[in-house]
Amino acid sequence: MRGGESPRRCLRTAYKVPRVDELLDARLPLGCHIQAFADDVLLVVTAASVGELESAANLALHHIVKWGRSVKLAFGLTKTKLIAFTPKAKVASINIDGHRLSFVPEVKLLGVILDEKLNFGKHVKHVINKAVRIFNKHPENISTIYHQVIMPTITYPAGIWRHVAQKRCIRRAFGSMQRGFAIKAIRGFRTYLHPRPSR
Repeated sequence: MRGGESPRRCLRTAYKVPRVDELLDARLPLGCHIQAFADDVLLVVTAASVGELESAANLALHHIVKWGRSVKLAFGLTKTKLIAFTPKAKVASINIDGHRLSFVPEVKLLGVILDEKLNFGKHVKHVINKAVRIFNKHPENISTIYHQVIMPTITYPAGIWRHVAQKRCIRRAFGSMQRGFAIKAIRGFRTYLHPRPSR
């Protein structure tokens, strides 16, 4: 211990922090794959039948909980979510530590809203609302905000949802948002179509 350091600080730094990379190296059943980022862990399970899905997922979750206990880490049941991308998968009975998990229609993973149909409509709506809120706080810096904040906010992982950008409703939503920024950038006014007066 160096002079001036408290013994409490030394104890805190010596405490072993659980290493998620140990979990990433764990041997899981066939069709199971783990992804992790910071303290978020994602388990992806693919199987040919509901029975195989249940078996693989439950066995993988058993291994994950066992690993968690070995490093004194508990998984929050309220934060553990299941999403099924096929109708058959929704009937699977999947448990973690004796508690049955229920399926949800959407999950948010690293800022991306994944829905069970993978149409990303809710994600697009979310990023547009977020972009508009950011802009409305600082309208005097429109060009800088648009290029440095708004566009990255909207295009963040566009690689996985770009296929829906061709849908008319999605194009319309983006067009409406961009038009609002353009009007504010040129300090213009919204235009309205009025019927021509009859002669």
